[in-house]
Amino acid sequence: MKLELRLEPRIPALMSALTQTLRVALSLMCATLCISGCAGQGRSLMPTPTLYSTLNARHAFDQVPETLRNPSLDLLYFTNRIPDASSKRELTYGSERSTSLAFGSVHVDIGPGLTWPELVDASQSAERRLPVNLDVVSTRELGRYPPSPYVIRDVGSGFVRDPSVMAEHDKAEQTLGAELKRHLARTPKKEIVLYVHGFNESFEEASFVAAELCHFLGREHLCALFSWPAGGGGGLLRAYSRDRESGEFSVAPLKKAIRSIAGVPGIEKIHLLAHSRGADVLLQAVQALMLEAYVFGEAPGDVLKIENLILVAADVDAHVFLRYLTLYASDPEMPSRWGKSELPSPFRETGRMTIYTSDADRALWASTALFRSVRRLGRLRAEDLTDHMRKFLSESGFIDIVEVPRERVDFFGHGYYTNHPAVSSDLVARIRYGLNPGDSGRALRPVAPPMVWAID
Repeated sequence: MKLELRLEPRIPALMSALTQTLRVALSLMCATLCISGCAGQGRSLMPTPTLYSTLNARHAFDQVPETLRNPSLDLLYFTNRIPDASSKRELTYGSERSTSLAFGSVHVDIGPGLTWPELVDASQSAERRLPVNLDVVSTRELGRYPPSPYVIRDVGSGFVRDPSVMAEHDKAEQTLGAELKRHLARTPKKEIVLYVHGFNESFEEASFVAAELCHFLGREHLCALFSWPAGGGGGLLRAYSRDRESGEFSVAPLKKAIRSIAGVPGIEKIHLLAHSRGADVLLQAVQALMLEAYVFGEAPGDVLKIENLILVAADVDAHVFLRYLTLYASDPEMPSRWGKSELPSPFRETGRMTIYTSDADRALWASTALFRSVRRLGRLRAEDLTDHMRKFLSESGFIDIVEVPRERVDFFGHGYYTNHPAVSSDLVARIRYGLNPGDSGRALRPVAPPMVWAID
């Protein structure tokens, strides 16, 4: 299968190499400042999603269990960061890479000092009198898998994994399973929302985003985050290059986390949400897991329980994204118990992939200029799709491209999934209420139906 996208016009040939270098460097400086400006420095609660600020929707938090009606949110986290010994906090994580995957519980307060009715009122108001601040109260590591790669032994007839390493692995699996069950016992929905952050984002900032998303999803889900070792600094180009490689380094641990989650009895659905460079990390992990299931003759939708795979402002080359789809859909010779023409569903029966895009995303413009690639996936427009790609998307029926408003609520237009009330409203409509494009409750206008839509 040959999938193509039209290339963006090349930068005029008369532009000097010096001008081009300065342009990219300045863009990267702006993008870096945009993305990292508030990382680790505290955060105010994101604006209220549009569907919660209307008079006929003031019931968003009516179903929250009594035990969860307080400012604090208890989130499950996974990370392959090394703990930051220089931090004043009892436990936090820095930007250095760990060869082992840790997991635990991070408590985030939303509106410390507010009563529950006051927080609910602020969470359903289009305009707040005062900002509602977020704070990481505590972080508690509960378990850790052995360092990777696991130690193996040559026993003459072959290799075996070291028994002590396997004992450590099994202990981590058991501890994680118990923690997942503890969370599930408190949540109305037996579903998990896992957030994967992007470039130059700290552990604390990722915790803030996961917490506010969880809050506006009605606190109905088991909420979790995967924080990979981004934000190492060291100069603009070096920081971006380092984070890209840290993302590659993090694919295997994220894959392990998703597989472990999916294997826990009681979890009915998994919602995966990634932003910016986190989209590439997530896509690689999910693709590998789906191929595992396919080769063994299993349906990925049944094994992985993925209901939503949502990519926001994805900093992924559009051709690279097509490669992820091609490997699954276009290799009939791949060993499998399935026939050459038969393919199992990649998601659950009602599952979908949603790609939010903005042509006004200046941060993604910077990465496009740096790599001289085709459009980044997060800037894709309907007119960029070839006839074949339109047919693929239309016939597959599980991929939606949603164009966000061109108006930027932040200067760089990269954080619209939390900063723009109409976009966060659409996210809530899809994850919490399971609404599809075209359903009442999602303010989407068809651009190139049935696969490209725009938020009004």
